Amino acid sequence: HMFTSKSKFNFLRSLRLGGASFCTNMKASSSIWSAYNESLKKHPLLTKCITSGILSFGGDILCQALFPPANSSRSQSHNSSNEEHQSTVTIDFFRTAKFAFLGTALTGPALHYWYGFLTRIISGVQFSSTMQRLFLDQIFFAPVFLTSFFSSALLLDGKADSIPAKLQNDLFETLKANYIVWVPCQFVNFMLVPPHLQVLFANSVGFFWNIYLSYSTFKTTITTKDSTKGK
Repeated sequence: HMFTSKSKFNFLRSLRLGGASFCTNMKASSSIWSAYNESLKKHPLLTKCITSGILSFGGDILCQALFPPANSSRSQSHNSSNEEHQSTVTIDFFRTAKFAFLGTALTGPALHYWYGFLTRIISGVQFSSTMQRLFLDQIFFAPVFLTSFFSSALLLDGKADSIPAKLQNDLFETLKANYIVWVPCQFVNFMLVPPHLQVLFANSVGFFWNIYLSYSTFKTTITTKDSTKGK
């Protein structure tokens, strides 16, 4: 009986401690969220740019871990018997810095001003309004943005002459993937998410999209000249 009572006491004590810890974590999360919202009100563009840069940074790191570049130690491990069982991944932080820079300097500002423009010209959250914003977003903004992103990445690499081949080889496939991911996500975004949080929602989904976008951006492009050799 004493053991049972002691067990009940320990169980209740654990519940109280767990509840207190949960409440503390919830308060901390609430404080962070409040601080983020306050930052959005005071410095909307800067906050969205920094958020986009951080998520782009994380997306590229994860992309390199999942899909090692062709010149990484992991992808070349089969070329050396000493590296046959190598499981570590060498992260190209220069590439990650470029991707994060594009997230900060291109994606963040582009989404901020584009969503603001859409909200001004098409107000309301009715189904018809949402579909109009979705149509403009996917038919006009998406192709222009992806073209700009690929081109900017190659310019940062000093490979401006590779831009036409990159767009010819990869833009259409990336755009198809964009429609699969972003049409349903943007419908939810435009229909249900408050305007000041729409960039955050897009960036949250974009963390996973960035894994694919990073892969598509930095994968080796065969130039038109190279592809015609030997024909």
